[in-house]
Amino acid sequence: DSETYNVLIESFLRKGLPAEAKYTSDKMMEIGHLPTASTFRSVIDGLYSDGRFQTASRVMKCMLEKDIKENFDLIPNILETLLDRGHVEEVIDRLELMFVKGCAPDLNKLSNGLCEKGKSFTACQLLQFALQKNCNIKAATYDTVLNGLCADG
Repeated sequence: DSETYNVLIESFLRKGLPAEAKYTSDKMMEIGHLPTASTFRSVIDGLYSDGRFQTASRVMKCMLEKDIKENFDLIPNILETLLDRGHVEEVIDRLELMFVKGCAPDLNKLSNGLCEKGKSFTACQLLQFALQKNCNIKAATYDTVLNGLCADG
């Protein structure tokens, strides 16, 4: 049953085995049981801590597709890490889904964080997405991105 699967997943995570925890959660869903929001969050955290950022992003996508929107505190970290590694299209895909589900992160903060890391062009791509979605982007964010682009040449 669901409770047994959740306990098994948490046990794998306590032992430092996030891949096994994800595999178990996948099997759980295949037979019609849904992990709890906290179990999803724990799997994402375990994968993220283990350096499996894209896998954590896929679990996040699954969570959104199942309309689970609780425990999203790690999502900005995952998106920022993926952007740092050049996975812009994957992040845009996740953001699209987040907008549809009504739980989009603060794009001002993401854009500013990218500029601080010298990734102004990526921040500009993020702002283009924000404009398409009619997001409320602060003038200071545009200023930061423009200054970063000018500094990058």
